[in-house]
Amino acid sequence: MRSHERANAAYNAAGEVLWGFEWSLIAPATVLTLLLQQNGAGKQTIGALSAIEGGLILLPQVLSVYLFTSHRKRKRHLLLWHFFLMIPFTFLMGLLAYFSGSMSQASLRTGLILLFACFQLAMGMVVAPWLDWLAHLFRPEIRGRVLGLSWCGSALAGSAGALLAGHLMRSYSTPHIYPWLYWMAGAIQIISITAFWFIKDPAADEPDVPPIAAATLFRRFRVSLGDANFRSFLAGRSLAIAGFSITPFIAVHYTSQAGGRLAPDAVVSFAAAMTIGLALGNLVFGWLGDKAGHRAGLLIGVCMQVVALCVMLMSQG
Repeated sequence: MRSHERANAAYNAAGEVLWGFEWSLIAPATVLTLLLQQNGAGKQTIGALSAIEGGLILLPQVLSVYLFTSHRKRKRHLLLWHFFLMIPFTFLMGLLAYFSGSMSQASLRTGLILLFACFQLAMGMVVAPWLDWLAHLFRPEIRGRVLGLSWCGSALAGSAGALLAGHLMRSYSTPHIYPWLYWMAGAIQIISITAFWFIKDPAADEPDVPPIAAATLFRRFRVSLGDANFRSFLAGRSLAIAGFSITPFIAVHYTSQAGGRLAPDAVVSFAAAMTIGLALGNLVFGWLGDKAGHRAGLLIGVCMQVVALCVMLMSQG
């Protein structure tokens, strides 16, 4: 690995580790789900979390083609987007939780859902150019290992974040700990994105390319749909993502009578196991992807996903 790639890999890993840690402090599938449930949320509201998390991550990505058009300034624009159009919603969710005692449960639920939707929408608009930017930083022959190691570290840090969140919920009054979890997560988000600022972008000296016309974009998509490989990938990926729509209901299940009535802090702590599996997967399949392509990782991962979800939903306590 070249010297600038090593430095970029280190800064990328630092940013990813911090982001993984803070995300588990306020994980939608556990912390936000339990916060909503404790404030009277029904099954439809809990189900909306998956719709928001999945839909608002995927659907707005087409807009990013027209938002981040400059290759030379892409890093700066991406990071400023995080600072000013994503991270503030984390602090606002904490502020709303802080004043939860002075508003109705319905108002609190509506506010939290709307702020979460805004955060996911902002993330959906940035995720595609972000991944494209990361891919641009490293040569294809090392890209899988570099990003796999970073995401492995992020997932392991997420395990630590889940354990810490559970410990804090167990040690302090549950209704009053939620705003501090969100404010702590927001502060770490700022530090995480700051780490990416030190990455040296090889595209900084490249000329900008004009954005693709909308008609051309949709024409290319239609052409892609004519390819059997693309259709198979699109269908398989969509179904794999759809499988995770039940994830918030795992927390609901285990806090119910049928699931053993676990305490909310226990559910949050046990979620650390999810990120440990993610860490191992990123480490192994990132290396495998560089050697043999990424299809094997996708196939094995989806099969393991089916087994994991079945085991969780058929067990209790």
